[in-house]
Amino acid sequence: MDLPYHWCQWQSSSRVRPNWGHPDHDACGTGFIARLGGHAGHDIIDYALTALERLTHRGGVDADGASGDGAGLLAGLPRDFFKARAAEQGIDLPEQFGLGFAFFPSESVVAAKAAIEAAADQERLRILGWRCV
Repeated sequence: MDLPYHWCQWQSSSRVRPNWGHPDHDACGTGFIARLGGHAGHDIIDYALTALERLTHRGGVDADGASGDGAGLLAGLPRDFFKARAAEQGIDLPEQFGLGFAFFPSESVVAAKAAIEAAADQERLRILGWRCV
């Protein structure tokens, strides 16, 4: 996939940004893809996934040689999307809600869910449901 892009160069200066106590350094594998107008579209996801595929040069592969190292993409998903997915499970989402992703060990899914639920309970959080994706 050919990626349309704009090349931007930003010159850092301690007068422009705070000095965090260390010199600037490369961040190989960091990318940012956005539409300036803010219009959502699946093509942005396609571009981001293509960018991730092109990051294998940085060695971000697990010991099995097939799994990634956790690099991924961060995207804002519309509230309506989550409300619809929750409604499919009979859940009425409150105005404020959180969302978490978990990768479970195949041999102990029940124990992993129980541990997450116990931790949430300690923080007085209520788990409304689970969804396999």
